[in-house]
Amino acid sequence: MQQKYVYAYNGVVNWLRGAIALPQRGAQVITQNTSSQQLIWRNHFTQSYKVSEGFTQLPMDLSNFLFIRTRESLLLQNKVGAPAKVLRSGKANALTAGVTQKSLQMCNEELSETLPTLTNTLFVLSPPEGKAVPDLPVAFATNSLYVLEKHGLGDVARETYGKLLIPILKAKA
Repeated sequence: MQQKYVYAYNGVVNWLRGAIALPQRGAQVITQNTSSQQLIWRNHFTQSYKVSEGFTQLPMDLSNFLFIRTRESLLLQNKVGAPAKVLRSGKANALTAGVTQKSLQMCNEELSETLPTLTNTLFVLSPPEGKAVPDLPVAFATNSLYVLEKHGLGDVARETYGKLLIPILKAKA
């Protein structure tokens, strides 16, 4: 299957939509070989986000992916460690505990592999002194700030805050 699903509203339905490419109103079907576009998108608010391979090449897609995975990691950590906070029943299900543990481990591995890419991207995008800040969306700046602070990498990328992320926010304010 080409894409993976994050924050599934209805996991089975979304998996079937990915496995069997049925056209939907407003849907865009991207095959593996016809397009080199790397996208993070969803067609309807009840669907999960779809993440295509190669998302790390585009700053906005990278920050979206890291934001989504960070939120998913927090949810899974609560499901494992404090189920009363996130589960209606207040206790973990013995049948799904293994899947939740494995999902948390996979999520944390993806975050640890992808977070250095974000810090490198921020370093590359930072303009030299006296140069204009690149025209990037506010969502990129806010997602990046959230993810870096949430994972304790604010000290590593503190220099890029003043050079890149804060000027993006001020320019769009």
